[in-house]
Amino acid sequence: MQKQILLGLFFLFVGVVGAVLVYESYLQKKHEGLNTQAVESFEEGAYKKALALEEEALGVLEQMFFPSSLDKALILSNLGIYYNTNGDFAKAIETSWSALRIREKLLSRYDMERATNHLTIADASESLELNDEADKHYMEALNIYNNNKNVSDYDFGNLWNHMGGFHKKLGNYDFAEECYTKALAYHEKLPFDDQAILGNTLRGYGSLLLEQERYYEALESFQRALGVDIRFLDPAHPDIGTTYNNLGAAYYQLDEQEKASQYYEKALDIRIKALGLHHQDVAQTFNNLGMLHREYENYAKAIKYLEDAIRIEEKIYGRKNQETAITISNLGLVYWDTEEFAKAEEIFLETLAIQEEVLASNHPDVVRTLDFLISLYGDMNEEQKADAMREKRYAIYTLIEAAPAAE
Repeated sequence: MQKQILLGLFFLFVGVVGAVLVYESYLQKKHEGLNTQAVESFEEGAYKKALALEEEALGVLEQMFFPSSLDKALILSNLGIYYNTNGDFAKAIETSWSALRIREKLLSRYDMERATNHLTIADASESLELNDEADKHYMEALNIYNNNKNVSDYDFGNLWNHMGGFHKKLGNYDFAEECYTKALAYHEKLPFDDQAILGNTLRGYGSLLLEQERYYEALESFQRALGVDIRFLDPAHPDIGTTYNNLGAAYYQLDEQEKASQYYEKALDIRIKALGLHHQDVAQTFNNLGMLHREYENYAKAIKYLEDAIRIEEKIYGRKNQETAITISNLGLVYWDTEEFAKAEEIFLETLAIQEEVLASNHPDVVRTLDFLISLYGDMNEEQKADAMREKRYAIYTLIEAAPAAE
């Protein structure tokens, strides 16, 4: 009798273990399938769908009895990328760190997967104005790349492209151009079928040229990017929206306002459909349309677009942020045009306070705002206030001249 009981318990145990293994296998296949769908959706530009699928994949994985730590790290790593692209930078940093901690325990010091997490943390930190943190993680990713013999031209170019954007934002234009030049060199030698990434690099480099007022060169870079985008991407892909937006910005600077308007409207249509109304890229196009309507002297429309952009940017970045400050400053320009000088002064002073807090004292954006205030105070016959701003401006140039020359 006892033997029969033990035998029965044994078969029960075998049955339970078998059921667990079957269920475990089912969950494994399910989370792998969801992860694959998420990656495909992200590549197609369906960023919100990719995020939802990856979050579901993580939920499935967490139901497993014996989940693979590296599988969890992969999902967390992808979630970091998707949160970052969707503008949730704090979650991007949190999930990327979670992935990195797992990988630090299981992978070698110079494994590429660890570099991926450093790159996401750097990019999200940059968006939150955590520039020291961003620089640290960019350099950590570069260190891994330099010590890994298997890094592809695609990945090296992608890293240099990101670093170019970071140093452009800091106002380090010469080094940013070096970064973009390296990125282009890597991406232009990729096999034809892998050259979709070249569009990103050309957009980044064009944006640097635009900030340097090299407008025809910027236009050429954006036109090349559009050629790459059309070859590889769906017409509704957000990257094409970005290229249209950048082309609009170049034509705007070249005083071809009609072309600028056409490209901005195309960009806005794609971006709203692909990303939703509350995405940073939509805010960027609202800002650009605001400045375009300022040129047309449609001031009510200009103010509406700029205020919409500020509301989105405040929600994503906070008010004390470089991107938000640029849009706030543009709103000040509209009020200056309409001779609402007190309102313009209030806005420019807030812009300056933000920039002095989050940027280096000699950053071009700080100098630009001081120039605005000096000219505005001239229109207001406020010479004492204008002189105070001139003194600040002079102190910046004294600081620049006193800086040691680069070797």
